Amino acid sequence: RFRDVGVIFISALAMYLALEGGSDYEVQQRWEVELKPTLYANGRYPQEGEHVPKPIIDDLDGDGVNELLVATRDPKLKIYDPSHPVPGHHEPGEVVLLMKSETTLLSKARVR
Repeated sequence: RFRDVGVIFISALAMYLALEGGSDYEVQQRWEVELKPTLYANGRYPQEGEHVPKPIIDDLDGDGVNELLVATRDPKLKIYDPSHPVPGHHEPGEVVLLMKSETTLLSKARVR
C-alpha cells in the first residue's frame, strides 16, 4: 500500500537524520574536584549518606558570567570562576579554575 510505503520511508529518513547528526560535537574540557578519601567512614569511597550534591552552574553575582558552586565533604561551599583559569603548566586539555570564595557550613556557635 502507498500509505505503508510512505510511513516506512519517513521512518527511515528520520532514523538516518537522527544518526547522521550524532557525531557533530565533541566535549574536550573536563574538570575534577579532588576529594580527600579520609573524609569517608571507610577511608576509600562514599557510602550511602556520604555523597555530596552535584555542582551548580549559575551566575551568582549578576555579572553575566556563570560561576561553579561546589559542595565538598569538609563541609564547605566553594565558588570557582571559569572565566579566569589559573595560568601555568597543566596537563593537555586540563583547565584549573580560580577559586573565588570558600565558606564553611559548620556553625560558629558553641553549645554548652
